[in-house]
Amino acid sequence: MEFHGGGGGVGGGGGGGSRAEAERWLEIAGKLLFARDLVGSKRFAERALESDPLVDGADQILAVADVLLASQSRVGSGRVDWYAVLGLPSGAGAGADPVAVKRHYRRLALLLHPDRNKYPGADAALRLVVDAFAFLSDPSKKALFDAELHLDSSPTPAPSKPSPPNPPLPPPPPPPPPPLPKEAPFGPLAPPAATCTSTTEPTRTAPSDAQIATARSTLPRSPSLPRSSPGPTCTTAPGASSR
Repeated sequence: MEFHGGGGGVGGGGGGGSRAEAERWLEIAGKLLFARDLVGSKRFAERALESDPLVDGADQILAVADVLLASQSRVGSGRVDWYAVLGLPSGAGAGADPVAVKRHYRRLALLLHPDRNKYPGADAALRLVVDAFAFLSDPSKKALFDAELHLDSSPTPAPSKPSPPNPPLPPPPPPPPPPLPKEAPFGPLAPPAATCTSTTEPTRTAPSDAQIATARSTLPRSPSLPRSSPGPTCTTAPGASSR
C-alpha cells in the first residue's frame, strides 16, 4: 500500500501547521512503517517535519525508511550500494573522503540506536549501516567497489545494427516477340499466279514449194546417182503465201 500525500486533517496538511497535526502525520508514518510501506511512511514523516520541524520521532522514521530503501538498490554484479546506505551519492569515487563516510555513519548510528529508535525495522537498518561503514573503511574493498561502480556507470556502446540483406536479383526480362511479317502498303500481297505449262504439241506447217526448191539447190549433185523422182506434193497450209 502506498500513500500519495494530499491535504486533509487539522490545519490543511501544509507546512507551518501545529504540533497536533505533526503528531497526527507521525502516527500515520509509524503505522505505514510497521506495514513495510517504506515510501508512504517516508512521505508522512516528511509532512510531520513540515508541520513542526521539532517534532520528535520524524528523523528516526526517515532514517529507517531511507536505509531500507537504499539497501534495495543494486549496483555492479548485484551488490548493495553501500554509499547509498550511508546516504552518500553513488558513483565512482563518491564518498572517497573517509571523513565523510565516518560522519554519515555516526549520524545514522545515533538515529538507529535501539535506545532512541523503537520503530519497526530500526535494528535491520542499523546492521546495514554498520556493514556499509565496515566495507567502505577497508581500502582494498573500497577500491574494488569503486572500480565496479566505474564500469557500471560507463556508457555501453550501442550494438551495431546488422546490415540489411542484399535485395534479390530481378527476374530476367522476357524474350522479345517474333517480328511480324511485313505487309504491302495496300494490304497483303496476293499469292503468285500459278504458271501453267501447255502440253499440247505446237502446230506444224508444211514448207512451201519455194522453200523446197531452195533447199534442193543447196545440195551437191552426185553424177553417179540416178535422178531423183519428184518428191511428194506438199499441201500448203491455209494462210501461207506462195511464190
